[in-house]
Amino acid sequence: MSEESKKEIKETPMPETPERHTGIVQFFDNKKGWGFIRFEEKDYFVHWKDIIGTAGFKTLLENEEITFEIDYDKQGRTRAINVRRDKAEMLYKRSRRTVSTAGEEEKE
Repeated sequence: MSEESKKEIKETPMPETPERHTGIVQFFDNKKGWGFIRFEEKDYFVHWKDIIGTAGFKTLLENEEITFEIDYDKQGRTRAINVRRDKAEMLYKRSRRTVSTAGEEEKE
């Protein structure tokens, strides 16, 4: 590695931590695997590959509140990445716990 290359690496600033935003799912097509998230009166494209923190089939529900980061594709268009369904996962786990608890109460 040349001295110039080493100098460039040392002078390259560390990237800032991406800002997370909270948005609402406007539309998501499960068959096609993409949709749009609304944040501050603007729609952001989202692809199923950019949904994180979910097990199994990755999807979003209409009007669901999610958190995400904003990035740009090769054409310079904005898109949502690192999309998290934090509240949906929490509600799902809570509903599963309620169902199992209700089942146990019925057995008594």
